[in-house]
Amino acid sequence: YQCVVLFSQKKLNPFMPLLDECLTYFTKIKNNDRLIALYKMLAEYSEEKRQYKNAAQYYSNLIKLLDVKVR
Repeated sequence: YQCVVLFSQKKLNPFMPLLDECLTYFTKIKNNDRLIALYKMLAEYSEEKRQYKNAAQYYSNLIKLLDVKVR
C-alpha cells in the first residue's frame, strides 16, 4: 500500500525500490490483482519518464495478467 501512496504523491525516489519488493512478493504468492495494479503504476511511471520501451513491456505484462484473469 505504501507504493500506491508514494506513487500518488509523486514521491518517485522511494517508490521504485519498494515497488520491486512488492513485485517479487506478489509474483511469489501469485496475487494477480495486486500485480495488475503494480504493473499499471510502473507503466505510467515509465511513460512519465519517457521510457516508452519499458512502458510497453509493463503494459504487455499487464495484458497477460488480465488475460489470465478473464479465463
